[in-house]
Amino acid sequence: MSTNPPFVISAWIPYAFFITAGLCAIASAVYLGLGGILMRFRFQPPVYIINQKGTGNSAVIGSDNTISAVKRPERPRLTYDNVLWEDAGTGNFGGVIVHGPFCPNDLTPLAIKRGYDKKVDTQLRDNDYIGDRGELLFCLKCNTEYIFGTGIKTIEESRNEVRSLFEGMRRRLGKDD
Repeated sequence: MSTNPPFVISAWIPYAFFITAGLCAIASAVYLGLGGILMRFRFQPPVYIINQKGTGNSAVIGSDNTISAVKRPERPRLTYDNVLWEDAGTGNFGGVIVHGPFCPNDLTPLAIKRGYDKKVDTQLRDNDYIGDRGELLFCLKCNTEYIFGTGIKTIEESRNEVRSLFEGMRRRLGKDD
């Protein structure tokens, strides 16, 4: 018995190799050609740069790298407990969203000096006690320390008081947002 394949199959092996190689070459050319064309028209979303000075202005860098100014709507702000708070709109369930505390001088989000050695931490927790015998709020930009009035109070207590004040301001002005 012969181990060679029949003549019909062995005659088509070289042709199958060339056909497969040709199809791979065509597929690669189509892929690379379309890829190059599609790369020209790819979507580049604009990049937003928020102005940290608190002026409400920001800049948008478009897909063609041109810069245009965008006016951010001014949000109501309130100084309470020696720090600045911001009304950030209405939440999903109807309550006022309050952002803060911020430095009243330069609108920088405040950090906290914790513990015995007063290490600076940028993550504030609602149950942090701020006051005479508690931690201190600290501005990283102007190096000013803040406490909540006299005594001791948590950030959550102060935020809830500010939320009530913002809700009262909205009722007086007849606004919902």
